[in-house]
Amino acid sequence: MKQSINNHEMELNIMQITRKIALPMLIISALSFSSLAATEVQSAETHIVIGHVSVSGKTTRDEVIAGLEKKAEEAGASFFEVTAVGGKNKMYGNAVLFK
Repeated sequence: MKQSINNHEMELNIMQITRKIALPMLIISALSFSSLAATEVQSAETHIVIGHVSVSGKTTRDEVIAGLEKKAEEAGASFFEVTAVGGKNKMYGNAVLFK
């Protein structure tokens, strides 16, 4: 009986420690990701153009957008505007990068 109580207490302690660690880690990761991510915009009239990127060989529109976003982040863009997405089996996309 004593062994099962100790196991139960240990499980509760592990859950409490996990909660104390997990919440701050989630908050930190969300804040750091949002500060690095380029944001897709629909109209970029007030932003400065810093370049263009393209991707190809993707299978879905979402993969194209994700690829463009990754390249925008790598280029240091704050925003990007998708200018073209197309294709059938192999999709491509283009975007303008902004600061």
